[in-house]
Amino acid sequence: MNRMINLRLNQELIEEMDNAVKHSIYSSRTEFVKEAVRTAVKKQQQLKALKLLEEYYGNGKKQKNSQKEIEKIKEKVWNELKEELLSR
Repeated sequence: MNRMINLRLNQELIEEMDNAVKHSIYSSRTEFVKEAVRTAVKKQQQLKALKLLEEYYGNGKKQKNSQKEIEKIKEKVWNELKEELLSR
């Protein structure tokens, strides 16, 4: 189901968007904005996944997690991944 939202942008950003639409594969401002939102959402999902992986594996420092902590993190990662996949 599609829903409509209102969006206010400053004139400079609108001009940049119009120029990008004019010189790209997008047929309209709407298509351009949709792709921008998809890209931003995907980036947020990737950052979230990286954060979870860093929690699980550590950030390269000699961080040690107990077995109980590792199992808790695995469960958290699995539940979030499952929720994301089921919401698509």
